[in-house]
This record gives sequence, C-alpha cells and structure tokens, in this order.
Amino acid sequence: MDRKIYQERLEKSIRGEKLEKHPFFLFIDAPFCSSVTGVSMTQYYGSAATMMECQLQAYDRIGGYGFLYADFGVVAEGTAYGAELKRDSMGALSLKPSGIETLEEALALPPADIFGNNLMGESLRVMEYMSTHKPADYELETTRVIAPFTAAAMVRGISDLCADIYEDPELVLALMDRICEDSIRYVKEQERIMGHEAGYIMLADDLSSFLSREMFDTYIRPTYDKFYQAFPNARRWLHNDANAAHIAEGIADAGFSLWHAGDCIDVYQAMADTRNEVSIAGNLSPVRVLRNGTPDTVYQNTCDFIRACGGNTKHIISAGGYVSWDTPVENIKAAMRAVEDCAL
Repeated sequence: MDRKIYQERLEKSIRGEKLEKHPFFLFIDAPFCSSVTGVSMTQYYGSAATMMECQLQAYDRIGGYGFLYADFGVVAEGTAYGAELKRDSMGALSLKPSGIETLEEALALPPADIFGNNLMGESLRVMEYMSTHKPADYELETTRVIAPFTAAAMVRGISDLCADIYEDPELVLALMDRICEDSIRYVKEQERIMGHEAGYIMLADDLSSFLSREMFDTYIRPTYDKFYQAFPNARRWLHNDANAAHIAEGIADAGFSLWHAGDCIDVYQAMADTRNEVSIAGNLSPVRVLRNGTPDTVYQNTCDFIRACGGNTKHIISAGGYVSWDTPVENIKAAMRAVEDCAL
C-alpha cells in the first residue's frame, strides 16, 4: 500500500475523524534496520550513507512504508554535555554519565555545541546528507528528541537524578532548563535543513515514568510546554514505552496528540484515562508477538485487537516499542494485512 494512505489514516486518527480501516504506524530504528540488511550497528551509526541505505532497504522489505531520519537512539543529547559514549558487543549505543554533581556545575554548563564533534552535530550532518541524497518520494523527518528529564538522567546518571528530585531539586531544574533550551536550537536547525516547519516533534521520555503523577506535573509538564511553545505549529508526539499507565491522564493534559506506548500497559485503560483525546500507538508486543510469533499468530493477534477496539480508531496498530532485532519481515507484513482485512 502507498505510504500516503498510512499517513492519511494516521492524520485522521489524530483529528478524531471516522475511519473505515485502523491506522498503522511503525517506529523502526537501528536494531531492526541492521538485522534486516546484515549491516552491523557500528557501520549503521558510522556513515550517513549507510544509515540512509539501511533504512530504505528495511522499508522496501516491508512494502515501501516508512520515513527517513537521523537515528542515534537516546544518546545524542548527552554527548553534547560530556557524557561518554559506550558501545556494547552488538554496537548499540549508551552513555556513561558526565560527572555533574552540583548545582554550580549544572549552572556552569555552556550551551551545547549542536554542530560540534558529538552526536547532536552528527545528527544534523546526517540530516544534511539525507536531505540532498534521499529518493524524491521519501520524507525526511525530525529525529526523536530526548526530553529534558530523560536527557538529564543520561547526563547525571538515572539513580542520581531520581534522588536529586528529593535532595536537590534545583539541580534537576537547572539541568533540564539547559537541555530544553539547547533542544529547541537543535530542532530549529533540523527545520532549516528540511526547509519547512516540523509537522510534529516526538519527545522521547521513558524515564518520566519513574515519577509520580504529582512529580510529573511539577517537573515534566512545564518543560514540555516550554519546548513546544517554540514550535507552536508542531503537533506534540510522545514516545514513552515504559510503564507510564499512572501518568496517562497527565499525558493527555500535556497536549500530546500521539503517544507511542509500550505493550506493558493496559491500552484500553490508557485510552480511557486519556479521555480518548490521544492517539495511542503500541498494542503489538515487539518480542512476544512480532519477533517470536508467526505470520498467522501476528495476523490473528492484530485482528483480535482491532475487534476489541470496537471501532475506536484513536488506537494505532503498532509495535509497543521499537521493532526488535531479528523481527521477521513477514510478521510485520502480516500485521499490515490484518489492518486491511479486518473489519472494524
């Protein structure tokens, strides 16, 4: 199916319009692209040309569905503040915290060099390459932006930042404020490369799930508002595939139009808690269903979910997280067939 049809359904779901078929939208990144193409993740991350070609090949294998973006996982922002980049045996990226321990050190952080020798700079260089070399029929989208709380946890250390919430909240706020301002500059530069305003911007904020609803409202929502106020025409998209059920209502209150959720939550309850105002993507388990299943079981699981939704197309058929390493292409195609075959 033409990718434009998938895009139209997604847009109608977000607007709350009636649909004859369920919307479908996949979030794909390095592990799936590498396993499909046989290119190592080290190679994938090491070259703009390789990253783009791997994404195109992966999309081609599942029927031409997808979009291009600079894909450096959750680490790009942290590398701009001195966090040390690490790779595991598979080439997956992670960070060693930068060592910031005091409010004074946080306040002394200079603005990130978003064009520098770090992965924020590399993301922009990858986007420049994709912009000038991509096929004409493929869209270039903004990269996911690691939200200020999760990025601050990568820089400070997850356990330490969570303790700081109680022991040194001013340090948390100072780090988040610095990161928020730099993230705004980062996305403004992405818009320049694309040649137009972003239609949506996805913030990735799994670690906000570690906070209570009260703390979410106190620490997280204000930075969401500050960030998106710089992009008044961009829809608010959230990636949080952790156990965020307890902040579902807060996600709706924060104005998100799409939430890429994890399969660890009760999607039906989340739809109720968000007052059916948020399109929620993420019913298919990336491992149990999509990777470990068969085309027949994936097809049946997808159809069962569509029927259980009772015609509510605010839910978007998707993996509950990013598509896993070694997921069979035929299993993804089976989910896409189910979307077309199963009556609402």
